[in-house]
Amino acid sequence: MKKIIAICLLTVGCTDVGWQKATNFGQSFEVKCYSGGTLIYKGRSTGRLENEEQSDGWAFVDAETGQFTRVSGDCLIHE
Repeated sequence: MKKIIAICLLTVGCTDVGWQKATNFGQSFEVKCYSGGTLIYKGRSTGRLENEEQSDGWAFVDAETGQFTRVSGDCLIHE
C-alpha cells in the first residue's frame, strides 16, 4: 500500500479518481444500470470494478452469483 501511495505521489499527482482507483482493493460496489429510464441490472461486485476499454461498460464478479459479469449503458456505481 505504501508503494502505491509513493508511486502516486511521485507521478504527475493523483486526481481524486486516480487515488480511488489505486486504493480500492477488495472494496465492494453496488451497480445499477438503466436503459430508457428502466432498471435493467442491479447487483453488487465482490471487489474492484474494471472499466471496459473504449466502452461505457464495466466488468466485475457479481457477489450474488459468483459469475464474471459485464454490463454497459447508463450505469451508476455506489460504494
